[in-house]
Amino acid sequence: MSDHQERIVEIRQRLQAGELAQAREQLNEALAEHPDEADLAVLSVLCLEAEGAAASARTEVARLLEQFPQHAPTAFHAGRLALADGQTDLAESHLQTVLALDPNHAAARTLLARIKQRAGDQAGAIELLRTALRADADHVPALIALSTLLLASQDVAEARELAARAVSLRPEDVPAQIAMAMAFKAEGHEEFARQCLRNALEKMPGEPRLEKALAALDAAPDESAANPTIIQQASDAMLRNDFAAAERLLGEADPEAPATRLAMGRLRLQQGRLGEAEASLKPLLAQAEFEHQHDAARLLADCKLASDDHSGALAVLLPLVNHPRLPLDTSLYFARLQHSNGLSKEAVERLDTLLEGHEGEAQARIHNMIARIADEAGDIEKAARHIDAGQCRPPLLVNELNVISPPGLQRAWLEVQDWPFNDVADGPLPVLIAGWPGSGREMLVSALSGSDELTMMPPNELGRRRQLFNLPSWPERVLGLDPAMARRQARRYRQNMPSDRPLLDTGWYEPVALPALCRALPGLTVINPVAREEYLRLQWRLSGCRDIGRMLEVWQAEQSLFEHLRGLLPIRVIDVELKGLLSDPKAALEPVASALSIQLTESMFERLESIKGQLGQRAPDHWRAYQTAG
Repeated sequence: MSDHQERIVEIRQRLQAGELAQAREQLNEALAEHPDEADLAVLSVLCLEAEGAAASARTEVARLLEQFPQHAPTAFHAGRLALADGQTDLAESHLQTVLALDPNHAAARTLLARIKQRAGDQAGAIELLRTALRADADHVPALIALSTLLLASQDVAEARELAARAVSLRPEDVPAQIAMAMAFKAEGHEEFARQCLRNALEKMPGEPRLEKALAALDAAPDESAANPTIIQQASDAMLRNDFAAAERLLGEADPEAPATRLAMGRLRLQQGRLGEAEASLKPLLAQAEFEHQHDAARLLADCKLASDDHSGALAVLLPLVNHPRLPLDTSLYFARLQHSNGLSKEAVERLDTLLEGHEGEAQARIHNMIARIADEAGDIEKAARHIDAGQCRPPLLVNELNVISPPGLQRAWLEVQDWPFNDVADGPLPVLIAGWPGSGREMLVSALSGSDELTMMPPNELGRRRQLFNLPSWPERVLGLDPAMARRQARRYRQNMPSDRPLLDTGWYEPVALPALCRALPGLTVINPVAREEYLRLQWRLSGCRDIGRMLEVWQAEQSLFEHLRGLLPIRVIDVELKGLLSDPKAALEPVASALSIQLTESMFERLESIKGQLGQRAPDHWRAYQTAG
């Protein structure tokens, strides 16, 4: 290890030990010698965070993302900070970028598992954590998280084994000690659990999390009836749509406890029993704890929206909007409600005042919301003034394509001028949907997914399918593939799928993936949404993407490759104009239905309209308004 690398390790160790002044001094010296060193720059973010300058840390990481777009540690800490702020979509985008750059990044997979867990996908979270541990068997956060999830699914033996490993690797890690205690408790060894926590408290006297865990173990049964484990289990059951299990679990909890009321309100909301949901939640609005008031008000607002009562949703949140601890997400939610109630001017005025109290990425999110509301309200001049300052998201697909579709691979396929295979597929062929976000792809996916005459390939198995075709694949591998192997790929692709109708594969495949797919499945169909560059530019700007110029450059290269491949490969391409999808979807989809021999149904059009509204797709020529606005 070089002296420079040793110094980076020492700075990181000082930060972990809480020696902030010494870490900052060493870091400043190192930065003076290596001002463009990405690893040092990330340490400056960690220093700011440790010093309590959270807002400055977020500003700095946003700057570093632009300076070092291909640096996995920068993207990881951007994702970590976004997740801490509750910006789940943004966090997931950053973390996927990390994995595109470093597929063995255990910490990124662990945080993605946390996102999946919060979304109710326990199986997906467990799989991600197992993958993280295959990449790094000693990653303590993954060990703890997997232990906790396995305990919830009653796999106590493995949970204890994982917790014990975490404790052996990091004896003074508080969550590890608590996970060990919970595993002992689940095995019926409560005294072992208590002793585990007492031993940890001897080493870390006064540690509040350990004291709270010990108090929970020592609590009388009636005092722990509403313990977080029951509530969490009920929440997990709700996210699996297992309402009966959630009902049973909540029946064991204290019905008057705020956590129980919140969980019951959420359950009734999911069941569509809105009156009962409101009855459970309304008493919490009078609670002294702001967090309880806030969480209840958010759920009550959702209840009102579920019954299409936008003014009622606005009224529920109104008493809280000036609270100093109101989360930014709720402020933005409130602004959207004002806009939907015809109070767009008031929403924008309030957002304008919020700009002064935020900086960095948070401020960019506010600019973005102002631009979107002003745009939808028809105030193009106002939207134009905020649209570029609202760049709060990484550029879409750019970082991912740097890994799965590198320029060298694109050039290699552009040089292939002959496809010597005339095989005919002997089974059902897939229908793929091309296109970038904003191009109409999402509407096509939603509409076609509603057809009973197509068999949908499991979306969560896209990774398996990509692995099956060895993506990304270079020309020599695809062109030299043994025909028997290609047939085996086709059989495994269609595994367990019906043989009497087309297969709808909604996974996103980049153009360089098409030759490998076509080698095994010649004659496959690609539905290709066609959108104007100007339209896409505006959609991406309004969605808050950074580096639009780079996005367009990558998109254009992808389009050029697709045009080359459609002339080379034995594939059927059906072009669908975005303009037609937006203005006359029936006419736009008729050629698709005819080619696939399926019927268009009202439910398909309803799904298309619904997703169009959710995505905020603008009118076909809306982009022209910004040509004069600047």
